[in-house]
Amino acid sequence: MLGVASNKKMLYGIGIDPKPLPPGCLAVITKDGVQTRSIRTLSNPSTRKVKIEEALKELDALLLRAVEVRSIGFHSVSLGFSGGIDSSLLAYYLDRCGVKVDLICVGLAGSAFDEAEESAESLDLPIRLESRSLKDVEESLTYVIESVEDPDPMKIGVALPVMWAGKSAIKHSNRIFYSGCGSDELFGGYFKYIKKYTEFGERVKDIMYKDVAASHDVNYERDYKVCSNIGVELRLPFADLGLINFGLALPVEYKFSRNGSERKLLLRELARSKGLSECIVSRRKRAVQYSTGVNTALGNLAKKEGITLKEYLTNFFNRIKLEWHER
Repeated sequence: MLGVASNKKMLYGIGIDPKPLPPGCLAVITKDGVQTRSIRTLSNPSTRKVKIEEALKELDALLLRAVEVRSIGFHSVSLGFSGGIDSSLLAYYLDRCGVKVDLICVGLAGSAFDEAEESAESLDLPIRLESRSLKDVEESLTYVIESVEDPDPMKIGVALPVMWAGKSAIKHSNRIFYSGCGSDELFGGYFKYIKKYTEFGERVKDIMYKDVAASHDVNYERDYKVCSNIGVELRLPFADLGLINFGLALPVEYKFSRNGSERKLLLRELARSKGLSECIVSRRKRAVQYSTGVNTALGNLAKKEGITLKEYLTNFFNRIKLEWHER
């Protein structure tokens, strides 16, 4: 039996164990089965020798274009906003493109609302701060796991605030939702790259390339599913192919410092050159599942059951998966 679907649950329901089709590939289905052909692949370019001023000018043009082509024809859009460098730059370029930007920051009590509010104020853009509770996490969990179709704690921890922000966008009449997802892998946002740089030197570039190439599985599929299921269209400017090729070819020293004290150096220099506030330029990165308090909330739910978070989510997922088979 063969089947094709946009979601795994549709295939689970008819007894098929689904496998995703990788990006850049074509699936040919015949009576003999399925053959996969690679049509286009992402390459790991050689490091460019480029002056910082030239790199900044090129990054400005590429990021502007990446935002512009994804906002043509829209008067108003929503943006998941943390107040960090990625979402602040997207807010800046959307505003520059003449689009009305609806900034949304969601999280539990104790979230970094002050930081987001400070950044929005410095950009002179309005923002909505929406607080959620442990009960909201518990009530949203079934929907999110059904959307993500995976019990991975990191994926669920990110998907919850994405879902909340997307639903908030709909309430305020926006069906286009922007995210800064993809920036960390491309411009050196993760601390693990500093550790790998210390250990492997310039070979960290290959590790970052593999992470960019795997983004469809680790990040994009998750967010697209969540947004699609609630009825919003996800836009990811940092996933622009021109921007990706540029970022992959950048010298490592344009991404993070040798001692690990700074990351996303070129993005921060771009923000500084555009006159963005120092509160944005110097703001440290915090993963969304931690900055929103979602990871702690999920851990508390698991603790109530006396099991680990991974066990809790796996049990939850297996119950849902069983329901898919029985439908």
